[in-house]
Amino acid sequence: MSSNNYNSNIKNLKGSLAVEGIYLTDEAMLNLERLASGNASCSQLVEEIKQKYIQEV
Repeated sequence: MSSNNYNSNIKNLKGSLAVEGIYLTDEAMLNLERLASGNASCSQLVEEIKQKYIQEV
């Protein structure tokens, strides 16, 4: 998938969610970009998020 294509998909997703009153954090946007670009896998992101919240507890 080209850079322009996944950026367009992320922009469309962000707009669709905003219409429903759901707004993404900067961190969520970064994670979506990492996932869409292939720089991170879904399971990798899940583990990173779990570790973040385990440390906060």
